[in-house]
Amino acid sequence: MTHTRIPLILNDKIRLKNLTAKLRDLLLESGFEVVPDGYGYPAVKFEKTETHALENKSLVSALVFLAKQGVAFETDYKQTFPPSQTINMIREKGLYKGKFIACSYTGSEWKYEKI
Repeated sequence: MTHTRIPLILNDKIRLKNLTAKLRDLLLESGFEVVPDGYGYPAVKFEKTETHALENKSLVSALVFLAKQGVAFETDYKQTFPPSQTINMIREKGLYKGKFIACSYTGSEWKYEKI
């Protein structure tokens, strides 16, 4: 099964890989804007603020929405705050109560884990 996944959170966009038409439509119907990021990948746009990421209501609401839709959050040791760590911090802060799917690439395949 190929999951839609979040590899990167940019200044005002959440990059998506393997975005399905169904999820794109659901995002648009729910009031989110789907735009290309600087490299042409589809991304969910959020309001850029000067506050900490966990205080950015636009970012938090988009990430929580994506987690509820079963989108996978990548774990990437090269990033300071990879998407999986960001959604986990949102959960620890009490802004999201559910589980989420974390994923990592082993060099030959993607591994997914609901945590």
